[in-house]
Amino acid sequence: MGLHYENLDDVTRGRLIDELERDMSNNSLYISPRLSPVGARAWPGLIRAAFLSGTDNSLAREVSMPGLLNLHEESHRNGVPYIKKMPANAPTMLAEGEFNRFYLRALAVRALDEGHQIEIYRGRPSSNPRSASEQLR
Repeated sequence: MGLHYENLDDVTRGRLIDELERDMSNNSLYISPRLSPVGARAWPGLIRAAFLSGTDNSLAREVSMPGLLNLHEESHRNGVPYIKKMPANAPTMLAEGEFNRFYLRALAVRALDEGHQIEIYRGRPSSNPRSASEQLR
């Protein structure tokens, strides 16, 4: 289950594309090291498609297609590197993180343009929310 995007309408989707194009023109689009070389080449198109008409869920489904993620990744234990199997939730983590990051950027630009304030809310339901999160309500 993906995040809930309260203002994911056509205007915000346009701002998502604007932010993506800004990163691409600045050569600063984040390419996760979890993506295979094939996945890294496909990433700009995959994230663009999700911004145009999808969500983090649709992006995660696309990223989970065979060959787009590396099978293993380097990790560290006590400062010592080792190779481990790619976590099963890697597509979801990448898709949620990047879609949400761009969504927040798009909302900030939109709020500035329209003279609105932004309200932060919990995007994922939690049966056991952290007390620090609850105090922000």
